[in-house]
Amino acid sequence: MLLLLLPGCYYWQAGVGQCKLMLGRVPLAEAIRAEKDPQIKALLAEVSQIKRCGERHLGLKPSQNYQTYYSTPLPGVTFVVTAAYPDRLERYQWGYPLLGKLPYRGYFDPDAARAYAKDLEAEGLDVWIFPSTAYSTLGWLNDPITTPMLRAGRYGLAESLLHEMAHQTYFVQGQGDFNEQLASFVGAQGAKLYLTQAEGVLELAAAQAKKVKADQLKEDLKVLRGQLEALFAQPLPKKEILRRKQQLYQAFAQSQREQTPKAPARQWEFNNARLLLYELYEEKNPLFIQLWQQARGDWALFWRFVKEDAKKRFHSG
Repeated sequence: MLLLLLPGCYYWQAGVGQCKLMLGRVPLAEAIRAEKDPQIKALLAEVSQIKRCGERHLGLKPSQNYQTYYSTPLPGVTFVVTAAYPDRLERYQWGYPLLGKLPYRGYFDPDAARAYAKDLEAEGLDVWIFPSTAYSTLGWLNDPITTPMLRAGRYGLAESLLHEMAHQTYFVQGQGDFNEQLASFVGAQGAKLYLTQAEGVLELAAAQAKKVKADQLKEDLKVLRGQLEALFAQPLPKKEILRRKQQLYQAFAQSQREQTPKAPARQWEFNNARLLLYELYEEKNPLFIQLWQQARGDWALFWRFVKEDAKKRFHSG
């Protein structure tokens, strides 16, 4: 209702989209009974176990969320627009009531997301859109499980569900990097714990193998980032900066295509917005790894350390 009352087309579409999602949900038990696909049925049946694992073992906040299911054929439940300045590695941010500034804007309608992305590109920004399998209303509404959350199997479901539960547990206003990297860390650690407890050794091994490949890509992106930072620091005309930037991205794409010739070409299309997006959802943030090591596996202690650090970092004085 708050979104519907706020002025502007963006908040109106967000409110309407949220209402459609709320009205389109069905109780989880009903969805399990009605589901014909045995794999989907099995995953839906595991939701309550994953949620219980998060609440009992990870210190995640108990809630009434994820007791319903929203079915959609789309690749995401929302479509997220991110943007960055073309001549420096800095995210474009949007201001939101109650949430502060965040480096993304979500749309329920993919066409609306693409139209907005074109407007941002016309302003000269680097833009990237991606489908989001889930999102959190931070406890204001009872969020559902969605079809896109199920498509990545047991590990993907556990990781995305625990990620969203981490947002509900602790969220710092206006600190997108901190919030997303914290949730990504918790989601990855929690999914590993859940599959270990649920005898999902094969699924866990497959997920870890994929992460090894993803980690190599992140290392390659760090090299590219260094090249871009060096370029952006040069006292050159903006037009020349942008020309050389494009050359760096093209060389990176060519190198990746040579390593993975069967991958879709779009997989290696990068710009400043997509490069920074990888960093936004980095699950191996050194801060959280350090706090986790200090907590020695004690999740209650970990959350205490996280809150103490955030208080010093963002609310000093």
